[in-house]
Amino acid sequence: MTIPQLVRIYGRSLQYGGIALLLAVLIADPRWVDELPVVVLLTAAAVALRGMVVPVGKYSYLTQTGLAALAGSLLWGVPAAALAVAAATLITDWAWHRKPLDAAITNLGREVVSLVAAYGVYAAVLAAWGGAPRLSLDLLPALVGYALAYFVFSRLLFYFSLLLRAKLEVSERLMIIRYEVIAYAATLLATGTLVTVATQWPPAAALLVAVVVAFLGLLLKLLLEEAIGAEELNKIHAMEAVITSSLSLQESFARIERLAHRWWTGATSGSIASRTAARRSRTGAPSGGRSAASPVPTR
Repeated sequence: MTIPQLVRIYGRSLQYGGIALLLAVLIADPRWVDELPVVVLLTAAAVALRGMVVPVGKYSYLTQTGLAALAGSLLWGVPAAALAVAAATLITDWAWHRKPLDAAITNLGREVVSLVAAYGVYAAVLAAWGGAPRLSLDLLPALVGYALAYFVFSRLLFYFSLLLRAKLEVSERLMIIRYEVIAYAATLLATGTLVTVATQWPPAAALLVAVVVAFLGLLLKLLLEEAIGAEELNKIHAMEAVITSSLSLQESFARIERLAHRWWTGATSGSIASRTAARRSRTGAPSGGRSAASPVPTR
């Protein structure tokens, strides 16, 4: 079996397995029917969280879909959270980001499988530890297991095909891991805050805290975009110094072509050209007499 065939089988498995798992969860626990207004609100929140992506390199991106999945499952149960995350993934990827329907369904399946599998770890640890299903210190081991399991399952399912096809270089893997950990730490902090205030504080105070968390999330998004853009530009400058030092003309062209292929990612994934143009527009720096390059069409 070739790698492309294995990747196709993997994608189909996520599609069919995710949809089947979602239906099984909804049938097994029909309490979500009485929580349809909550499902709608959670879906809208998940669309916003997933829609504002932070690109990391050519093949990876960061979202806060996990915030809706973790907080929603702890507050209203897995069926409501899984349905909301599935609907939000399909809406965001297909209607907002204009991805192919096949890719959107694959992402839907991955999100559902990650959530349900991680919640299974949470339930198993909770049953083994004997903790009560309410917010207390008795829940700490189960919550830690839930957080770790969700991160491991979701990231492994996301990067499996990329690692299988050797699409990520070593330096790119290290950068992705670093920003994935930072983004997930923010996810856990926001989840803990929202779950605590939703269960312990009055609704008006909880709403105020949610607004503050949303503002801090937007600020973190901007900081991550600036940091990733600066790191990519530093890599280009370092490569430029190597190319202009002692390489032959043929080797220089080969490295330039490879570099352009890896970092010219288009407007939807946050190309270096668009980030540079945005930075120039904010700072008023000259463009060197050239017009800003138009983004590469969406793949």
